[in-house]
Amino acid sequence: MTDAPLFSAIGALIAAEGTDEFPIQLAAFLRTITPYDFTVIFGYRGTAQPIDLFDDFPARKRAVFVTDYQAGPYLLDPFCLAATKPVAPALYRMRDLAPDRFYRGEYFRSYYIQTGLAEEIGFFVDTGRGTMVIVSLMRAKKPFSSREFAALAQAAPVVDAAVARQWRTLAETFDRPVEAGGHGSRDEIERASSASARASLRSANGRWRNIRSRAIRPKRSAGCSASRRERCAFTGATSTPSSAFPRRASFSPGSSPRWRGPEVPGIAPAGHPWRSRRPRRMKAIAASMMPLVLTSA
Repeated sequence: MTDAPLFSAIGALIAAEGTDEFPIQLAAFLRTITPYDFTVIFGYRGTAQPIDLFDDFPARKRAVFVTDYQAGPYLLDPFCLAATKPVAPALYRMRDLAPDRFYRGEYFRSYYIQTGLAEEIGFFVDTGRGTMVIVSLMRAKKPFSSREFAALAQAAPVVDAAVARQWRTLAETFDRPVEAGGHGSRDEIERASSASARASLRSANGRWRNIRSRAIRPKRSAGCSASRRERCAFTGATSTPSSAFPRRASFSPGSSPRWRGPEVPGIAPAGHPWRSRRPRRMKAIAASMMPLVLTSA
């Protein structure tokens, strides 16, 4: 990377301060250092709903990354949780701030997995009075390498100074709804946000479970009998050849039928109706064949 494009990007960033072009020039400056897919800039204060200051998502992705996120899942976002501590202004990887077992948690399973991101990193900038701006850089295909992360980290002083000046009145934006009386007290906002988060995660989790159940539900074959469909439910197959389930009975007059076919692990666990009906089925076969056995004897 030569210095000329970098210095040009810094000049454009300075010239755009105080205008709507600033976040666009900020993203262009960061992409001069290393390429990435998406930029989103959120303002945070406590558990209040974060403010979307800028994003460059296409409309379809914005519904997940911004609209759904603001509906409540942000309360479990590692970036949001770190911003409320707050952490020292710097560049962070999300995985470094995420709690243990993050990838098994409700936030990841119910919301974050829908984003399809390979990695998300963010510049944390303190804008005063308890507010924090996070400039998130996202990649969909591969994580940032150690070298790319280090190069971006060197730009942190520029990002910190520029962002702090651009959004130095962010705290007033958070105060405005409360002063106007349109959204109630701060405690009411926090309670509503918590309830919204729980409802949003429950809804998202329900949608995800429905998708999974449709994906793994075995299809019924037109030629499947009722008993074979029961076996299909265990194997996930659409149909099962009869040779895979040998059923041979050996009996003599006055004796009970005995199952001689091989056990098939995982097909019908103990206590399943198919297994519990097997002795009755064999008794019925024995009873129907008894007159033939006596006649031949």
